[in-house]
Amino acid sequence: MRWPVNRWEMTDILSPIVLFVYNRPDILQKVLFNLRQNPEISSSKLIVFSDGPKKEEDSNRVNEVRKLISEITWCKETVLVSAQENMGLTKSIIAGVTKVLEEHETVIVLEDDLLVGKGFLSYMNAALSLYRDNVQVISISAYIYPIKKAVPDTFFLRGADCLGWATWKRGWRLFEADGKKLLDELVTRKLEKEFDYEGNYPFTDMLKKQTETNSYSWAVLWNASAFLRDKLTLYPYRSLVKHIGINGTNYSSDPFMDKILFTDTITVQPVPIVESKQGKNAFVEFFKERKVYLEEKKQGSKFSAARLVKRIFKLFGIHLFYKRLFSPVQPNEKSVNFFSGNYDKWETAASRATGYDRLTIFDKVKDATDKVIKGQALYERDSVLFYETDKWSCVDDLLEIAADNNNMLTVLDFGGALGSLYFQNRKNLSGINKLRWGIIEQKHYVDHGRAHVANQELKFYYDLDEAFKEIRPDVIILSSVIQYLKKPYELLQTILNRGAKYLIIDRTCFFSDDRSEAITIQYVDPAIFEATIPLHILNLNSFLNTIGQKYRLLRTFECEEIKYVDLNCNIPHKGFVFSLK
Repeated sequence: MRWPVNRWEMTDILSPIVLFVYNRPDILQKVLFNLRQNPEISSSKLIVFSDGPKKEEDSNRVNEVRKLISEITWCKETVLVSAQENMGLTKSIIAGVTKVLEEHETVIVLEDDLLVGKGFLSYMNAALSLYRDNVQVISISAYIYPIKKAVPDTFFLRGADCLGWATWKRGWRLFEADGKKLLDELVTRKLEKEFDYEGNYPFTDMLKKQTETNSYSWAVLWNASAFLRDKLTLYPYRSLVKHIGINGTNYSSDPFMDKILFTDTITVQPVPIVESKQGKNAFVEFFKERKVYLEEKKQGSKFSAARLVKRIFKLFGIHLFYKRLFSPVQPNEKSVNFFSGNYDKWETAASRATGYDRLTIFDKVKDATDKVIKGQALYERDSVLFYETDKWSCVDDLLEIAADNNNMLTVLDFGGALGSLYFQNRKNLSGINKLRWGIIEQKHYVDHGRAHVANQELKFYYDLDEAFKEIRPDVIILSSVIQYLKKPYELLQTILNRGAKYLIIDRTCFFSDDRSEAITIQYVDPAIFEATIPLHILNLNSFLNTIGQKYRLLRTFECEEIKYVDLNCNIPHKGFVFSLK
C-alpha cells in the first residue's frame, strides 16, 4: 500500500516536520505541546502521517488522534495524511519520508512518542542549512545516548540514528530497504564488529532479524545504509529528544536509555567533517556498560564463577588479595574504599569514572529498600542492609528542632536515595507528633519512590522548586552529597538562599590542612557495589565561610576517614549542624 497522494506548498525557509502517529492520543498531545514551545513552529509546516487501525477496536483511538491533529492549530500549516489500512511503522516511515522528499529538499522526522526541547527546531534547521551541500553528511540527530564521557558540542559519527532526525533528499536517496543486501555487504567487508560499536550493541543481529521479518526495524536499515557508504551523522552533546512511549513498535522498556531532555539551545558551528574519535569512544564505553548491565539483569541469581571466587576469598578473609587480582588501582593494605587521581577538571575525572547514576546501583538500592519495606531488614545504606538499630548521629538534633516547633518536624533530605535516613531513624523519631520527610533525588529514584515507597510522611521530589511548593522544611539535610556534585558551591548557595531554619551537612570530605580543593575519583568497595565516582575534596575554610554568610555553626562532628592513595594520607569526613542567623 502507498500513502494517499496529497499536495502541499513548499516551505522555503524552514524544513517541514514529519510526524508519524498511530493510536496514542494522550502521549501525542504531550509531544505536540512540547513541539509548540519551539519558536520556529509558527513558521513551520507539520505533515502528519496517521496509520490505519490494525483491528476494529483500534479505530476509536486512531480517530481521536486524527481529531486532535485537525482541531488545534499546531503551527503555520498542518497537513494530515490518513491511511485507511494499517501499514506498520517500518512501511509508514519509509513511504512517508520518501513521499515528503519528492516535494521538499529536507525533512525533520519525529514519531508520536518523542518529546523535544525548545531548542530542537533551531538546532535541526541550523544544521540542515550548514551541511546542506556537504555530501559526506547524511543526516542530523537530535538525540544522544546518556554517555558519561565528555564530547564536543556537536560532532560526527559514522552511520545514522532514528530518534528525532533529519536529512536531505540527496541523503535519503542512499537509503537501502533490502536488509539482506546490506547484511551481505557488511559480512563480506567484515565490518560487523565496527558496526556494533566494537561488539557492544547488536546492530548486526537487528539487521538479521530485519531480513527475516522484513518489518522488524526500519532504523537499522537506515543506519546500515549510511554506515556502508561511509556517511556521517551530526550529534549534539546534550539530547534534545526524549522517548516517552514504552509500548511503541520496536521498543521495549530499557531504563538504561533514559535521558534528561535538554531544554536550552545548542549552537551549531562548523566542526571537522570526520568521525569524532572522542564521540566514538564515548559511545563504545556507553554501550559496553549497558551490555554489562543487561547481562547482569539477565543473569539474576544464576551461578557466576567470578562471584563464587569472590565469596570464597571473602569467606577466608583474603578479600584484599581478590582486589589485587582484579582492581586496576591498588589502595593501602587496609582500604577497600579509597580515593585515587588528581584531575585538573571535573569533566576529566567524570570521563574516567562510571558515576553514581548507573542503574545497576539503583537496582541494588531498590531491591534493598523493598526488603526494608517488607520488614526483612531495619534499613539500608548504599544498598547494604542493616538488621540492628544504629542511631544516626544527628537524630538528637532533629528531636531538638521538633521540640522548638510544637513537636512537629519537616525534613528535606537532599540525595536521600529511597529513604535511607528516614527508615534508619523513624523509630527514634516516633515521639514527634507530626513528621514530614521529603527526598530530592535522581529521576529514576523519584519515579520508583513515588510508585512503591512513599507514604503519608515520606514524599519524593525531582528538585528544590517542586519540593518547596509543597513543603516548607524546618531542616535541610545533605548527607554525603555535596562533594559528588560538579559545582558544589552552586547548590550550596541555592540552598542557603532558601532560608531553612536549620541545615545539617554530614559525611562530607575535607582536607585537614590549608590545601586547596582537589578533584579525584572514589573507588567504592565492590562488596557494596561496583562503581568509581568523581568527587571534590573541599577546603574547610572556604566551605565554612560560604555557609557563614547566612548560618551560624552549632556543632561539628567527625565521621569516617578514607585513604587518598596519591597523597598517602587519610581524608577526614566531617559533619555540621547550622542554624539560620
